[in-house]
Amino acid sequence: GFCESCKMVQLVHTVPPEQMFHANYAYFSSVSRTMEEHFLEYSQELTKRFLQNPGELVLEIGCNDGILLKNFDRTKFKVLGVEPSGNVAEAARKRGLEVINEFFNANIAERIKREKGSAKVICAANVICHIEPIHEVVKGVSLLLDDKGVFVFEEPYVIDILEQNAYDQIYDEHVWFFCVNSLKNLFARYGLEIFDVHRQSTHGGSMRYYVCRQGAYPINEKVVAALAEEKSKGLLELRTKA
Repeated sequence: GFCESCKMVQLVHTVPPEQMFHANYAYFSSVSRTMEEHFLEYSQELTKRFLQNPGELVLEIGCNDGILLKNFDRTKFKVLGVEPSGNVAEAARKRGLEVINEFFNANIAERIKREKGSAKVICAANVICHIEPIHEVVKGVSLLLDDKGVFVFEEPYVIDILEQNAYDQIYDEHVWFFCVNSLKNLFARYGLEIFDVHRQSTHGGSMRYYVCRQGAYPINEKVVAALAEEKSKGLLELRTKA
């Protein structure tokens, strides 16, 4: 489906999340050496760019077995994962990580904020597109972020899916197929904005999005370029196809 108002590409028939993310989830992220290297780079970039002060909170939505979260310095920062699938959450705990075994939403965000304070970094990878109640996620992020906090996540990118005819990216777990324009419209409803983007090679072509409170960071010219490219390639029109 395609929303002509907000420009989001999405599944119109979905599966209850409890049937997909449960105690016997099949995918453990750490089986891939390529992804191990990718997530090490990801964590290093987030640390260097956004984490300065001891005690700052790093939260990952959908931490799986801890492949990304394990790379943050737990002696310096507060590190927390939220993961609904019990078996991979337990694998992350065995790495010494603190994990909340629930679906992330606004209520969980409020609880985390009460117990641990605001988050300087909220991150995710190949997870946000899985979550059908997307407004609950963004509301939770908005509640939890520090004034200069960032929400950074990466997902398969609609341009790459269309140009490569990557129909293997379309399946029950992938409820949303994001582009910069559709996410800009979504985040604006909650006082948030995309201030940077970075193309990734993973999953046949992904985009890493950097989100903050409106006005907290200057908008990188790459965001402006991506918005224009998506318009020129027809991503804002129903008639466009692979």
